[in-house]
Amino acid sequence: MDVSVKNHPTSISTTAHLSDDCLHLIFEKLDSKIDQKSFGLTCHNFLNIQNSNRKSLKVGCLRLFLYCHAESFIIHRLLNHFTLLESISLGHCFKISDSDLTPLLKHGSELHYLYLNFCCGVTDVGLSYIASGCKLLTEVNLGRCKNITDHGIRFFNQNCRQLRSLNISGCDKVTGVSFYGFSSTLACLEANNCAFDSTGVGGILSGGGLDYLNLKRLQERIEGNRLEAIGLGLASNLKVLNFLMCNFIEDDAIIKISIGCPLLQEWNLSYCDKIGMSGWESIGLYCINLDILHVIACNNLCERGLLALGNGCKHLSVIYMKHCPQITQSGISLFKMQRWGVQIRDNIKWNILPSWHLQPAGRTV
Repeated sequence: MDVSVKNHPTSISTTAHLSDDCLHLIFEKLDSKIDQKSFGLTCHNFLNIQNSNRKSLKVGCLRLFLYCHAESFIIHRLLNHFTLLESISLGHCFKISDSDLTPLLKHGSELHYLYLNFCCGVTDVGLSYIASGCKLLTEVNLGRCKNITDHGIRFFNQNCRQLRSLNISGCDKVTGVSFYGFSSTLACLEANNCAFDSTGVGGILSGGGLDYLNLKRLQERIEGNRLEAIGLGLASNLKVLNFLMCNFIEDDAIIKISIGCPLLQEWNLSYCDKIGMSGWESIGLYCINLDILHVIACNNLCERGLLALGNGCKHLSVIYMKHCPQITQSGISLFKMQRWGVQIRDNIKWNILPSWHLQPAGRTV
């Protein structure tokens, strides 16, 4: 190449004259992931455009004390910079405040997945920002956000009518009444360690679309009909039900749920030691689609009850059973003779999420 031509100012390649809109158009025409990554290496402007087109953001917990002071400020800047996000994971970012979520009012219109678990600084005010700006949300994790109440959940009820999955585990200020009239799209509710009363249980069921419900370690504030409401029609689509360590549940509730939830495929009753013979018989008789049953440490499960489960539950394939003092080895042998195809396992399953409940992979920054 001629040196004089090479060094001529007009021959120098530059993108300085191109607007961001033009760069966006170029980036959107790149189909290959490799090309998109290479795009950002070409020049500083290209890198900014590539970053601003990011769809997923995952911010890890900043554990060093030195950085925790800056964490809130960093997240505010990130949410302002990445304006096309569809998935945001901020779990365990303890320093986040409501004000850090204000960018979502302007830039949250494309957001579908939001994870704020253990973000203890978020209150109902922050939820109002989220619900107002992110109306397309389908999956939200608010687990252990201790400062949110029914008032905050009500914002989601009013604005996020496509919500499919919600986690409010450990949010003990949420009683459940805010769920009345919730969209029927809500199929998955994680609410372990919550404090619902009977009215609250009616609220979480009112949408009628739940097929997964986790009430593990439900705090015993339920009086009157207790959990019988689950079997009264609004939860007829339930496929997975987790009552782990709900040791106040008695036969009346078990009978009604067995009758009213015929589609149940997995039921965790471990440590529910007040269920008696009539409860086990009703499960065997009515839970015709039950595939997996958990009965770890069910003190009132006797051998007659185990055989009743074996006589019914024709689709049963796995039973998790251990520490059941009324079940002898001979009783287990009789059950195996009756239902040789059913596996008996002795491990405790703390979480029994449905297979479709898969979090999108976020990218850590």
